[in-house]
Amino acid sequence: MKNAEELYQNGNLLFQQGDYDGALKAFEQAVKIEPEYVEAYFCQGVTLYSLGRFEEALHAYGRATELKPDYTDAWYNRAIVLCDLQKFDESLPIYQKVVQLRPDFANGWAGIGYSLYWLGKFTDALQPLSKALALEPDNPEYLYVRACAYARLGDRAKALQDIAKTVKLNASYKPRIKNYDDFRSLWGDEEFKKLVK
Repeated sequence: MKNAEELYQNGNLLFQQGDYDGALKAFEQAVKIEPEYVEAYFCQGVTLYSLGRFEEALHAYGRATELKPDYTDAWYNRAIVLCDLQKFDESLPIYQKVVQLRPDFANGWAGIGYSLYWLGKFTDALQPLSKALALEPDNPEYLYVRACAYARLGDRAKALQDIAKTVKLNASYKPRIKNYDDFRSLWGDEEFKKLVK
């Protein structure tokens, strides 16, 4: 019979090979043998997420954070799952916990901004998105979402400035920007048309 560490290593190997069901079984067996095996719970969460089993992934990440309250990656992944479930009011405090644990984590700040954005709090979303951009100034996704917030707030100049930076960093954003409803107020704008053509 394999020990928990062997099962964990086997689970990681199976996951890397794309055998998510096999990986999940290995991680589940590992935590049966060693119920406080934090990393196995985390990997169980990653695997469940990859299988589209979001509620179960939340439980696995939750168990990991119960056992290790400062496990930033588990908190962060839990927030991602909540966003995928469109539970932004629940993801927001978890992202806030992430940046409390790791203030230099740009994705955590961006997560706060995304959650606020999707909750319709466009003004509030700007500060954490700007903080994320201070940490990762060349991240087109952060710029894109901040441009969306500026557009929703009617700040044409700042929206266009962020759109220009976004498409300069990654031209594949052009069709997304061109057709996204949050930019409706800019669709007739000549500068906007030039940026996304």
